[in-house]
Amino acid sequence: MKVVFQLNPGKNLDEIKAFFKDLENKGEVELINVSDLSEGSVRMEYESFEYSFSSNLNYEEDNGKVLVEAIFVPDRHSHIRIEKQDIYFVEADGSYIKVFTKSRKFHLSSNLKSFSLQLNDSSFIRVSRKHLINSRHLHKINGNVLHVGPYDVLLSKNQRKNILDRFPILHTKTQTSL
Repeated sequence: MKVVFQLNPGKNLDEIKAFFKDLENKGEVELINVSDLSEGSVRMEYESFEYSFSSNLNYEEDNGKVLVEAIFVPDRHSHIRIEKQDIYFVEADGSYIKVFTKSRKFHLSSNLKSFSLQLNDSSFIRVSRKHLINSRHLHKINGNVLHVGPYDVLLSKNQRKNILDRFPILHTKTQTSL
């Protein structure tokens, strides 16, 4: 299990670093990557072996708590939690985006690049100028059409090779189904 933390200067930074250093010394986690971000923030990626993280530790530290597995999106006068795993794909629509989830579609005032950067999840792949898909829901590739959950998403001809290279594809002599 991979766990990512973004640590900002200030509250409990040294305590959190010491906690993970102790886990690393015990062999319960392995530090994969450390990235220095702006204004003294540090992003740390760990691979967890034996240590079971409690639900309170499944958070990224970012001046409070930001869920790793979910995002909150604006909806009228409130914010609604969306599990990242429930997102099928995101579609650009002018200066807006449409987020297609298992339960509903959200219209947000954002662009695809900004949304992708804020989402910060490698399971989401930009497949065209207009689409960002959740690769967890990709179940069929038919030419330039990606079947993502119950939806069909067009794959950019320019991106086709790059996208297909990201997935293990079994090559056989004949391609028939049983």
